[in-house]
Amino acid sequence: MVVVAFFAGNDIFNAESFDDFIRDPSHERPRPPGWRIKDVVARFDGLYLVSLARAAADAIGKAEATSLAAGREDGAAVPPAPVESRASFDRGMFTVPVEGRSLRFALMPPYLNTLRFSRDELQARRGWGLTRDTVERMQRLGRDAGAELVVMFVPFKSQVYLPLLRRSFPREELEKALGFYFRGENIAVDVEAMERHRLAQNELMGSLCAELGVSFVDLTAALETEVSSARETYFPDDAHWNAAGHEIAARVLADFLQGHGSFSKPTLQ
Repeated sequence: MVVVAFFAGNDIFNAESFDDFIRDPSHERPRPPGWRIKDVVARFDGLYLVSLARAAADAIGKAEATSLAAGREDGAAVPPAPVESRASFDRGMFTVPVEGRSLRFALMPPYLNTLRFSRDELQARRGWGLTRDTVERMQRLGRDAGAELVVMFVPFKSQVYLPLLRRSFPREELEKALGFYFRGENIAVDVEAMERHRLAQNELMGSLCAELGVSFVDLTAALETEVSSARETYFPDDAHWNAAGHEIAARVLADFLQGHGSFSKPTLQ
């Protein structure tokens, strides 16, 4: 079996960019929407006094935590860490209370922007045609080699976290927060449309695999379930999985392979 991961964040768009490069190596790729990524990023408060006060508060909190830990020998109950009473947004970072914990995370503008495309718009793109042709070719090559193709759908962070944000924020407040990622650009944010389009690529790839008879493994629901239970699956300020995200993907794939009968006890590294 050959397992191919399809990443919804940029695979369709990268197919277009790569095709442009093959046709003309000097072709310049359009800049993705959102803020420019810099080599060095500094995030700090304007007033040193504010930073100093926060550092002092953190030091006091650590001292109290040490004292509480020392008191465990006396059987005293240790109170849970403070949790924000309501969801908030600050300079690109969401803080959302979930089951007694606070999840803190940022979204990536180019991937978030992908939620603005409907299924029909994505299907009409040159990148989807190139993707479709590639999947069909991989299936033919696999069959010629005696192998079965499996497409594993890897969702981008905004797809997984959007339902939690919809439950946690009023619509206008959430649209204002998401608009922060596109500040300086003429991009309107409509969370209702984003919700409608959230699974557009899942449906496209799932339909293609069903048409071709290719096995399809979608990780979206499993990752979303973990986030809903207060478990981070992506790095807070990055678009990639953390250890928990990789663990979930491995588990879902292992369950599929075992159910498919390909391996009795798959070894995943």
